[in-house]
Amino acid sequence: FDDPGTSPDHIRKDKNAKRLTEEAIQRQVVVFTHDIVFMSQLVKHADKGSVPVVAHWMRKVNGVPGCIEDNTSPRLTSLASLKNDSQGAVKDFASLGAKEQERALGAAFDYLRSACEALIEEVLFAGTIQRYDDYIKVRNLEEVIFDQAAALKIVDLHGRISEVILAHNRSDQQRENPPGLEELDKLRKNFDALEAELRSSRKVAVKDRDVRKKATTTEKVGW
Repeated sequence: FDDPGTSPDHIRKDKNAKRLTEEAIQRQVVVFTHDIVFMSQLVKHADKGSVPVVAHWMRKVNGVPGCIEDNTSPRLTSLASLKNDSQGAVKDFASLGAKEQERALGAAFDYLRSACEALIEEVLFAGTIQRYDDYIKVRNLEEVIFDQAAALKIVDLHGRISEVILAHNRSDQQRENPPGLEELDKLRKNFDALEAELRSSRKVAVKDRDVRKKATTTEKVGW
């Protein structure tokens, strides 16, 4: 399909994405598109239907157009993929040289920091606002975790990870005692515990929403 997301409004575009991912359950579907919003919708429906997605990003490199990067895209990052990338960054860590170990740890910390931001988008805010969507999912607010304490835990963890990433010029003292795998494992455990806490709170929010819907008759209200 050559740019099937061109021209339709956002509702029809989303329906097209859903239909294509349903078709992909039965056969291989190949889509060419320059529309990152449409790609976001394809990935969203593929995730819901457990349909595997492989994206090749075509871009200009050193002035040469049409260069293809295998299985990479600015949109395919998610909470799950960022956690996997953090884990993969330190694969075979013991076999690396000192400089390569520093870079590998820096990448692992960076992916984990990005995962904190994905945690806000996907779990804390229940997908209400997503950067590539055409509209805000207002009804998702019923599942949002309105808990400042939980939000502050994300801020704290994000800050602690930011202190050890390679984006900063480290002091002499930090260079003498650089973060290692132990620090990465500690931050990962903190992250996993926080994610589990947020997902538990999310389940409660969803349960409360369902109770409200059963107890009252929902009427459409608007201007």
